[in-house]
Amino acid sequence: MWGDQGSDSVSEYNMGFSDIATLREIANDPDGFVIRHGWKRLDFSEEKEIKQLRSVYETLQLEIFNLIESLNQLRESADYELSLLSARSPGMLDDLVKERTEMLEKEAAELKIQADKLAREIAELTGEEPSRIR
Repeated sequence: MWGDQGSDSVSEYNMGFSDIATLREIANDPDGFVIRHGWKRLDFSEEKEIKQLRSVYETLQLEIFNLIESLNQLRESADYELSLLSARSPGMLDDLVKERTEMLEKEAAELKIQADKLAREIAELTGEEPSRIR
């Protein structure tokens, strides 16, 4: 999972907020996190292990950064805002659809009237009935 996916992968969007909180907890106090979970303290006496853990740490930092960036992009999107609004007011989305449908129907009717008027003007100018646009 780490490092083999791009920053725009679906898995990053699906990662829960609790996972991010856990990653922050680990980053802020790794020793405390280990102790709170009853794990043994890590022995960093061997240089090879230190290098491997440093690599894992750097990869985790990069992954955290990418996740935060992805979350920020998600939160800035209009879809996210609409999702929040509809979650707060479940009927809001239905009301919005109804309102937009009525607006489009009204606009379509006005355009039909305008098209009929233009068709009459064309007929007067040319002396022929214009063909209907389908």
